[in-house]
Amino acid sequence: MSSRGKIVLLDAQYNDKSETRTTNVVVQLRRSLYGLQQAGCNWCNTLESHLKKELGMESSRYEAGNYTTESRATIIVWVDDMLLIESKAEVTWWKLAISERFKIKDLGNVKFFLIMLVERDRCKRRIYLSQGAYIKNILTRFKMENWKGCPVPMDPKSNLHNRLEEQEATEKD
Repeated sequence: MSSRGKIVLLDAQYNDKSETRTTNVVVQLRRSLYGLQQAGCNWCNTLESHLKKELGMESSRYEAGNYTTESRATIIVWVDDMLLIESKAEVTWWKLAISERFKIKDLGNVKFFLIMLVERDRCKRRIYLSQGAYIKNILTRFKMENWKGCPVPMDPKSNLHNRLEEQEATEKD
């Protein structure tokens, strides 16, 4: 049970007059526990506070979980996954700065992020994003993997009509 950010525990106490008496005990946790409703919010607030106040990053006005610096270093956060975007030396520095406060696991260069395959062509300085694996997974789940695709789901030259307008027109005639 929760009461204004505090956890309410039910504590059974015994006494001589009655067999059992139940009382409510209110405690405030010093740390958030995984699985509590507030855990995600607490994690987000703790991380944002560290990135903004202690590391000097700014959060995006338009997209939650995006943080940048004046040097254009970018951190994208999704739940407990982070994507660091900057030169190799900058990324190394940011990983060290973040690991001083949080336990992190370096997974190396990004291959997948948010269900997207990330491919880099360093020579051409290009990044390609693809959701092909995700689409194949959905097609397999709905037993549609052998269906033939088409570039457009319907004929682009089709003339669409509103049925209500057609009915009203025929009723007036």
